[in-house]
Amino acid sequence: MARYNTIIFDLGFTLVIFENFTLERYFKTLNQGLDSMTQFLLGKNIITDPIKFKKKFKMFRNRNFEKSLINNEETTTEETLRQTLEFLNISPLDPQILHKAVLIYHSTEGAFWKIRTTAKPILQQLKAENFKLGVLSNAPFHQGILSFLEVNEISQYFDAIATSAQIGFCKPDRRTFEFILEKLESKPSQSIMVGDDLKNDIYGAQQLGMKTIYLKKNFNLPSSHSIQIIPDYEIEDLPEIIPIIRKWNNS
Repeated sequence: MARYNTIIFDLGFTLVIFENFTLERYFKTLNQGLDSMTQFLLGKNIITDPIKFKKKFKMFRNRNFEKSLINNEETTTEETLRQTLEFLNISPLDPQILHKAVLIYHSTEGAFWKIRTTAKPILQQLKAENFKLGVLSNAPFHQGILSFLEVNEISQYFDAIATSAQIGFCKPDRRTFEFILEKLESKPSQSIMVGDDLKNDIYGAQQLGMKTIYLKKNFNLPSSHSIQIIPDYEIEDLPEIIPIIRKWNNS
């Protein structure tokens, strides 16, 4: 049996890319989604003041994100919408309407994410070699991730797909890694984490004793600044992981 038989991938900026990424452009796409969700709720006569609704939604969205950076607790988009409506003294939504609103909110963002061209061939090769494969993503909408992977025809390669929305905690919290390892029925000592974020992916996995491969990107997100973490390997693109894994398994 191979020494390392399980590969867990981060999603954003690892398996998928956001072309010409800047934080300004990213939040612009989120706000476009918020505009679409606002129009949907207006059409259902759920809200009457779109400007106030958007202002309060952004307030709760930012507050929940800042909280996650402190305590690693994830707040789903559904919960952020519930908080906003409750603050505005609007009755709770029917679950189907709530789900539809969140789908609309994330649909704009999803259109900007593209599968990395090297991702599918690597997943096919690893699957053919009988590796267990997983995705572990910090994402506030679990169903959106499942749908995205299915639409882009790569969900079939994964034995487990886990998100912070599903787990209730964000990487680098060790409970996120424990969750997916349990789903994969794998041990940390048998597993490799591949990701682009030194804190969330590399440090998080190292807490459990996993091997780590850091996929470098040409920009830094706030969580990556001034973090002194050394991965086991650094790579420029996904195909480089194949010889690294073979080397580790043959050592």
